[in-house]
Amino acid sequence: RGKINGVPIAPIVGGAVGGGITLAIIVGCCVIFFTCFLPWMKGRPLCCPKFYIHGAIPIGSDISDLIFISGTFASYHYISDEYYGPYDMILGFYPEAGYIVYGKGKDNVGTYVIKGIYSSKTLRMSLKKHYQLGTGNSEENLGHKATVQVKWDRINQQFEGKYYVRNKLHHYENKYVIRYEGA
Repeated sequence: RGKINGVPIAPIVGGAVGGGITLAIIVGCCVIFFTCFLPWMKGRPLCCPKFYIHGAIPIGSDISDLIFISGTFASYHYISDEYYGPYDMILGFYPEAGYIVYGKGKDNVGTYVIKGIYSSKTLRMSLKKHYQLGTGNSEENLGHKATVQVKWDRINQQFEGKYYVRNKLHHYENKYVIRYEGA
C-alpha cells in the first residue's frame, strides 16, 4: 500500500506538487517583474552612479590622463535611431576632489549644469544634467534632471552609453555619446 513496484509514491507525489508550486511562484514573480517593475524603472538607470562607475572591470592601461581632459566636448543623443547634436558641453575633471565632474552646456531641450563622478580605472562617467527652467524648448524643459551613464569606447575614441529621463512628460532611455572637441 502506498507503493508502486515496491517504490514509495509519497516522495514522488510530494516532489511533483512541490515542483509545481515552485514553478507557479517563479512564473508569478516573472509576471510581476515584467508588468510592474520594468515600467516603473523606465527612465531610470539599473544601478546607482557609484556602482556603475566602480562596479566594472578596471582597464589595464592607464590612459585616463588622455581621456579625462577638462575642455569642450560634443554630445549627441539618439531617439529612434536618429541622432541629435552635436551640442557643446564643457566638462571639468577634478581627481583631487574625489574624481568629480562639473560642467555646463546647452542642447535642444535647454541650458543645463552638470555634476557627476568618474573613474580613471574603469573609464566610466555618471553625470546628472539639471536643466534650467525657462531656457530652450519651453514644451520639453521642465527644469528636470537627466542621468547620463557612459563608458570609454577605444575603437570610436569617445564615451558611449545611455541617458535617462523621468519627468512629467517622459519616461525613457536612449543612446548618448560624448566626444572630446578640445581645450
